[in-house]
Amino acid sequence: MNDKEVISRKIIEDASLQAENICLKANQKAEQVVADAKSSAKEELDLVKQNALTDGEMLVQRKQTIAKLEAKKVVLSGKQQIIDSVFDAVKQKLLAMQKSEYLSFVTKQIEKHAQNGDCVSICTSAPISLEDILSLEVAKAKNLTAQKCENFGGGIKLLGSKTDIDLSFNAIVKQYGDNNLQDISKKLFN
Repeated sequence: MNDKEVISRKIIEDASLQAENICLKANQKAEQVVADAKSSAKEELDLVKQNALTDGEMLVQRKQTIAKLEAKKVVLSGKQQIIDSVFDAVKQKLLAMQKSEYLSFVTKQIEKHAQNGDCVSICTSAPISLEDILSLEVAKAKNLTAQKCENFGGGIKLLGSKTDIDLSFNAIVKQYGDNNLQDISKKLFN
């Protein structure tokens, strides 16, 4: 072999070794890049899964809270219906009073609230008459007048020169309910 051939062969061998080295390093680098990418992708996937679990748990908690609130609303609505029916029953009982009971009830209201010169307004459906009101001692003593008005739910209204007082059964029951709602609720629902 001549020198040229030896040099050529040496160059080719060195180039082949260098090419193999470059390929080996490139493959190692590629494997490292792939391993890093897989590791990064796994970390990202784990993070996405954890976030999804956290978001899912929060969503479940929100849905449970909303469901509990809705259930409380339904229960509260049912309780309110029961309370309303109790108050309606009380009004019906007041409206069903006989004349003597009705007159006694109205008399107490007049004695407690009427001012001199007031007009006692009674419902057209009341079982008492204007004469029944005007014949009361308190009506005479306080110079009261009387009139029949539209049906405002039983009871009376006192119409005064300065103020009017609603003593209808609706107003009395509402005021009683407003003032005693907690006690009424405890008695009904405990």
